[in-house]
Amino acid sequence: MTKKHIPIILLFVFMGAMMGSFFTYYWFVNTPHPVQAENPTPTPSDNSAPSLSVPSITGGDSVVQAVRKISPSVVYITTKSVLSPRTSHRGQESDQFDNFFFSDPYEYFNSPREQQGSGSGIIISSDGLILTNQHVIENADVITVKVDTDPNGNGEDSEKASKEYKAKVVGSDKLTDLAVIKIDATGLPAATLGDSDSIRIGEWLIAVGNPLGYEHTVTVGVLSARGRNLGSFADREYPNLLQTDAAINPGNSGGALANLKGEIIGVNTAISSQGQGIGFAIPINRFKEVRDELIGKGKIVRPYLGIYMITMDEAKADYLAMPKVEGVLVYKIVEGSPAQNGGLQKGDVVLEVDGKKVNSPEELQKEIRSKKVGDTIKLKIWREKKFLEQSVKIGEMPDKTAVRDR
Repeated sequence: MTKKHIPIILLFVFMGAMMGSFFTYYWFVNTPHPVQAENPTPTPSDNSAPSLSVPSITGGDSVVQAVRKISPSVVYITTKSVLSPRTSHRGQESDQFDNFFFSDPYEYFNSPREQQGSGSGIIISSDGLILTNQHVIENADVITVKVDTDPNGNGEDSEKASKEYKAKVVGSDKLTDLAVIKIDATGLPAATLGDSDSIRIGEWLIAVGNPLGYEHTVTVGVLSARGRNLGSFADREYPNLLQTDAAINPGNSGGALANLKGEIIGVNTAISSQGQGIGFAIPINRFKEVRDELIGKGKIVRPYLGIYMITMDEAKADYLAMPKVEGVLVYKIVEGSPAQNGGLQKGDVVLEVDGKKVNSPEELQKEIRSKKVGDTIKLKIWREKKFLEQSVKIGEMPDKTAVRDR
């Protein structure tokens, strides 16, 4: 081999190396590679990576367990009221328009009619005492309570697992919208009453009731707010209510609002007609405060003065020639009331109750309610450009809805 053959030999060696590299690469990329196949993305079960599972926001099956505890204590209440002749479904005298366009005149004016209603209740004693809203059983002639012995749906036929009872009103109070009724039964599953003062905003709550006739409906939400004041209407007062976004609908009234321990912390009472997820419940501690009176006496005895009042302002103070703006103006006296019997007059300005200043109707009302029926109070008043003292004996607030029938 001469020197002139060396370049040719090197050329063939280079070409062979290139072809070998090509065939080696082709085989590598087209043959299953065992290392790649055995190296998948780590799964949550691998120890090589932390788990990304999300825990239940309500603590696993704690809602289920709470519902199992609450549901047996929630009952379905239906009512019937017989309306007398000449009385409309609104409880008012019918007018000529209603009579002419919507009913037979003779039948309308001379035939009694039946009105039905429904709601929920909470068993509070094993011998048949049931807590509900006063508006659920108001004016009812017949109250029927359906107790479900299989509220959690363990049986095949839930209708056969229920029993109906006729109920009597033990006590009712329109102002607080609370009532207790009783059925003739024993061994009932009484609910556990919790502490509504300890419930925290954001805490999970469970509502159980019979909305729109759907028995033992369960909804879940949180405590949205507390201390809500809906004011007064229909002779009822709704201060310091619990607000929740758990779904509440007509028929839930009187039903349970409970925590995850299965303790009752409120009585579902009202909803906002202008929004969604805005429901209200009476704190159970309010019922605890009046329970003995409501059950023992059939009513709640409240101190009563018998005046209508408004807050003073500069214009009223100038008109009455007062030295400064203060007190509460009496603009109406209830006939036969303690205020009238004690000598109060329309136009008086109440400045103090037993030496304590009052500058709003709420403050005056609070002072009166802190007294007992039969107490004599001293009022400092402004009348005819003079300061006077007036003694008034506190009476008992009349309550036409209070009933005791065992």
